[in-house]
Amino acid sequence: MRKLKYSNKIKQETVTLSDMINTYVKKMNKDYVNNMNKLVELIARGENLDVERLKTKYLAFFSSTPEIEDNEEEEETPRVQNTFSTDIDEVYLDKVLINNSEYWYEKKENGKIYYNDVQVGSYDKTNNIYEINGKKYNK
Repeated sequence: MRKLKYSNKIKQETVTLSDMINTYVKKMNKDYVNNMNKLVELIARGENLDVERLKTKYLAFFSSTPEIEDNEEEEETPRVQNTFSTDIDEVYLDKVLINNSEYWYEKKENGKIYYNDVQVGSYDKTNNIYEINGKKYNK
């Protein structure tokens, strides 16, 4: 079965989009950290508190090595890792028209048949028979 013309182009565009999203997320995080620092400074000034102590205590999760006072217990926080993958499974479906309905199928032995993203049957490659909802159709 031949590959789609634009599969490599789609893969490249996906990588480009992922890089762009990561760049914007980094910029947003930097703005967020700056705004949090300004907020802590305003609160410290208004309440006559030590700015550096507040930053150490409440903004430590922004740094790579948070500082924790001896009398506080360290809480485990889950880290979300970017799991976006640009690997595309190269499963190609062929189209068949049965009773004026468009179905997509895997052209292999015991291939699956789909209608509107729902599996509705199977395909027997050796005999070219489509089985959809219990009914068999020849090619």
